[in-house]
Amino acid sequence: MSLKQRLFAANTIHQCLYVLYFVLHHTGCLCFKIEKGMRIYYTRWSYVYTNIVRFLLLASFMGGLAIKVKDEEQYEAMVGHLSPVSKFVLCFECTISTLIYTQIAFSFDFKRMKHLAYCHRLQSLDNLLLKDFPCVQWNYDKSSRKFNALGSFVGFYFIGISLGFVFYLSHCSCGWQSSILIGFSYACMTCGPGTACFLFVAGMDMIRIRFRLIYKLLQISFGTSRPSLHGDVTRLRKLKLLQYYFQEYSSMIPTINEIFSNVSGTGSFHDFAMLTNMGFMLFSLTMGGKARPYEYIYTVLFMVPRFYKILMIAVYGRLALTSRRNCDHAFFQMGDYFSKPHLVRENLESFLHWRMHNNYYFSIGKIIRCDLSVLFMIFNSIANYMIILIQLQLQQNTISKTMRKDVELIST
Repeated sequence: MSLKQRLFAANTIHQCLYVLYFVLHHTGCLCFKIEKGMRIYYTRWSYVYTNIVRFLLLASFMGGLAIKVKDEEQYEAMVGHLSPVSKFVLCFECTISTLIYTQIAFSFDFKRMKHLAYCHRLQSLDNLLLKDFPCVQWNYDKSSRKFNALGSFVGFYFIGISLGFVFYLSHCSCGWQSSILIGFSYACMTCGPGTACFLFVAGMDMIRIRFRLIYKLLQISFGTSRPSLHGDVTRLRKLKLLQYYFQEYSSMIPTINEIFSNVSGTGSFHDFAMLTNMGFMLFSLTMGGKARPYEYIYTVLFMVPRFYKILMIAVYGRLALTSRRNCDHAFFQMGDYFSKPHLVRENLESFLHWRMHNNYYFSIGKIIRCDLSVLFMIFNSIANYMIILIQLQLQQNTISKTMRKDVELIST
């Protein structure tokens, strides 16, 4: 299979997410492989490979930082000129990136069997639905163009921006070998969890598309036909089939939440931390007064994918919830399309009972509802912590100026 076919043509769900799985596998986050785009699986050797990649990335990152700290010239060029608050922000980012990468990687390991079963179940349901409703056309190519192109762009974007960010911090050409080690390992350690969050978004989008398809099938099967005694049996059979697929796709929501609970929770926390840190760096550049325009542009470019990821998680969670609610309303109105409503009354009552006890929704972690309210919560928290950091920086500047004046008075 050519690279173009892998990126833009797809006949299965797995091919739609080929690049995402490829990035996750080669950054050590996920041990899954795709065989010719048709089958997703893992072996003992692929599991060993991911653990080797994890060890190399962590060792490269820690080793590069150790070299920078031990060498006095490199340390002064990279960290020595920073304020104490900026040093804290930089140390916090290094620590939290390492912890989140490790946590997400091993979380995928613990849930790999459930993850694999979910992938196969989703594909098998698509195949069954196609047999029951031959009019359906799975346009996997659209999802493939969306997520494979997105995965390719995000991977190159993270690597380029992260390498440039490390070389920008180093402030000198000395120790470029350690800078490359830190930049490349940091890029992979942030690209992996970021891609995992996009895989969570892809799961929400897949379920949303299937809810929308069921809604359209209800409109096609019932909206254009008139009630008649002869067609009640056929309609009831179609209704039960669509209810079955709706329930099966809905039951995948808690499975997706469980598989990606750590990914979505820790990933959102990392985005919050990164946006807060980068926002504070923008403020520091502004207060310094010596920053060049490209430094502002570069810092903003570093923040863009974080904003985009938070936005996509909130928007797709909202769209999936809306599509599921539309299906609910359509099912509850099906009694109007039967000439003998009592034939379908018992079916609708059992469906309503199931719906009351299975009110599924996508969540971030295990608590936060994945909706547009997530945007307000995260950006409000970023604003609050930014204010705290700015106050600390202003207080530090005031203390430094006061101490400088006192020294001048004593010297005179």
